[in-house]
Amino acid sequence: MDAGEDSLDLIIPNKTDFDALTRTLEDLLAFYQEEEPCANPDYAFIQYHLVEMGKSLGEGCLVSCSDWVALCKRWNAPVNKAEATSMYRTFCEKLAISNTQADGLQMFEVVRLLEILRQRGLNMAIGSAQGKEGEDPRKRLFQKIAQSKSDGSKAISAQDFLAFLYEKQKETDMILDDVKDLFYQLNGHRVSPQLEDALSAVSQRQSSTQEAVSWEREYITWDAFGRYLLLDSNDVFNPERAVTTVR
Repeated sequence: MDAGEDSLDLIIPNKTDFDALTRTLEDLLAFYQEEEPCANPDYAFIQYHLVEMGKSLGEGCLVSCSDWVALCKRWNAPVNKAEATSMYRTFCEKLAISNTQADGLQMFEVVRLLEILRQRGLNMAIGSAQGKEGEDPRKRLFQKIAQSKSDGSKAISAQDFLAFLYEKQKETDMILDDVKDLFYQLNGHRVSPQLEDALSAVSQRQSSTQEAVSWEREYITWDAFGRYLLLDSNDVFNPERAVTTVR
């Protein structure tokens, strides 16, 4: 594989070992398909580079300012050392958490910082060419749905998402329960801090009319929506979805 080969041949001595390998691969594939919707690829991306830099991953893994500068250099980010340092320190100041500023950022915080870096790159690439601020097209789509269907909320409801699937992605075989199951996966089977913050106003409006709501099945934020658009299972370019059936 290291020599540029694009395939790997395995010699398995007996059928028992072959069956065991097949079952293992099938289990791994099933696990990947189940966990993919709630997995953030940015976590894996950052962790890969940290390991390459010699850092040990674990519960206590923190990313220091020097680590962040090194990551920016590895990614060929459009920032120099001083800009990367300033970005890190400004982000820490906004967090206003003393231990974070002293020891380093946790992984979920580095993911947010990476999003800021990505937005900066978009601003430079698109904005400089068009004379305006660049913006992630996925986020623009999310905001369009939120403004037109969810009163400008920071979250999209399952009903509004179903309308998006019908109107934009031509997935007319989906039903509301399917969307709620998808939301449950995208939200990682829980109400994340981002979702809780986005739903603060919604929950206040509905608290008097609904006794109990499984928010992780009813709404998603921009973060989950952006991940959904990039899932392997969400192949929006599938030609079958563009076929119009005449009855």
